Amino acid sequence: MGEITLRIEEDVLDRLKMRASIAGRSVEEEIGRIVEEATAVPPPDRRALVEEFRRIRALTPPGAPIDIANVIREGRER
Repeated sequence: MGEITLRIEEDVLDRLKMRASIAGRSVEEEIGRIVEEATAVPPPDRRALVEEFRRIRALTPPGAPIDIANVIREGRER
């Protein structure tokens, strides 16, 4: 696990101590939580995913016959 040393103002440290105390955590745990939340990868935008699925689906015309054996064969040849 990585280690970081921070120099912060006393009033900021006091607020961190208060926040950690309210949450029932140590200051170190609280800072870890704050950093995790700040650097978390946001969940994918559902609308963007739906649009991407629609774009992919539009590549195949409706009712177009698909020969699955041919699809597998083409995949193996790549």
